[in-house]
Amino acid sequence: MQINILHHFFRFLHVSGYINSNPAILIRSPRKRVKIPKVFNDIELEKFLKAPDYNTYTRFKKYGLRDKLIFTMFAYTGLRRTELINLNWNDINLGINT
Repeated sequence: MQINILHHFFRFLHVSGYINSNPAILIRSPRKRVKIPKVFNDIELEKFLKAPDYNTYTRFKKYGLRDKLIFTMFAYTGLRRTELINLNWNDINLGINT
């Protein structure tokens, strides 16, 4: 962050005529690390999608189909958790598969 400030400051000084050359042009900004998302392998994905089938609580067994749909949407669409939570039926258009 401070390197960007120096770049802008020295560019301003150079463009404004206060200095003859920009000494910050030789300084490179460090690259940000790109965080690679963790993904399931085939076995993990299969176990993840079957997890709602193993719900043994009678009280929650009626939600098995819903949970399976949620897990499938999460695994195959690339939705973020908050996007999935905030999804409504009005957001789904089966006619154009969106």
